[in-house]
Amino acid sequence: MTESAGPSSSGRPLAILVPGVIVGAALGAALAFAFEGGIERRLDDLADRLAALQQPMRTTGEAVGGLAARLDRLEGLAQRPPAAAPALAASGPAPAAPVRLDDECRAGRQRLEEVESLLADAAAPSLAPWEAGRLLSAAAGTLSALEARLYRYGGCLAGEIADARDRIQVGRIAARRLALAPVRATLAADEAIDPARLARDAMAALAAARVGLSRAEAAAGQSEPDAEMRALERRLEDAFGRWNREQQRRYDVWALERARALGEWAQRNISDIPLRGAGKAEISAKLVEQLGPVEPRQLGPAVQAVHGELFQRFWRELGEEQRIQMVADLVAAPKRLPAEM
Repeated sequence: MTESAGPSSSGRPLAILVPGVIVGAALGAALAFAFEGGIERRLDDLADRLAALQQPMRTTGEAVGGLAARLDRLEGLAQRPPAAAPALAASGPAPAAPVRLDDECRAGRQRLEEVESLLADAAAPSLAPWEAGRLLSAAAGTLSALEARLYRYGGCLAGEIADARDRIQVGRIAARRLALAPVRATLAADEAIDPARLARDAMAALAAARVGLSRAEAAAGQSEPDAEMRALERRLEDAFGRWNREQQRRYDVWALERARALGEWAQRNISDIPLRGAGKAEISAKLVEQLGPVEPRQLGPAVQAVHGELFQRFWRELGEEQRIQMVADLVAAPKRLPAEM
């Protein structure tokens, strides 16, 4: 009983154990397969990423290699001596200085002929001084440009250039003297005021003299006036001042005479007008007749005050309508200006 019970009890555990082992082995194999597959996929993914990272590195390496090759080639070309240098060093440049000098001197003689032509035109007696001055200035400019161009070649045409420059200076002195002659004549005539001469004629002559003085400066080729020119300018300004004062004096005297005549008429007639029946129209007409040609804004202060008081005296004798009409007639009356004195 003991022997039969032993085999049967030991067989049951074995029967239970064998299926468990089989299941465990199968589960282990499945896990192992799954683990190996995941690793392979991860390795494939890492390989793809590594290839993607290596591609730019290969491209950059190739570009760097290409640049290095180009730099090496350029350095080789820079270090290589030029092929034509030995030949130039052996033969040397052709001597061009004598040919250059001859060409420049030949061209300079042609420019000197242009200067001579300008000098001949400036010496024509029919030219005005300022016109001759313009031609002389053109000749001086041409000569200066020629002298600067030939300066590097030593004494080429030095004598001819100096002679032309002297002739230009002589021409300028002559043109200045001719231009100043009418200026001096005008100043001599206006040293004293001529009572018979119109102020506007004297002022016009002085304005022409001022223009002549400016042209004389241009004819002489002067950028700044010298002592003689400045003295003539001061004399012109003094003459202008004298005639301005004389013009104003003449205008004030003329306006004052008209005011005096009107005042004397008022003293004789204003009190008798109502008795004679002339009325206020005669007062207005007389005021316009005497003061209408006078421009009050051109009067000196004293004479202007006299006219104002006389106007107020006549103003008080008129009614409102007569006042308006009188002012309208005064404004419309033709005026005489100081320039006409």
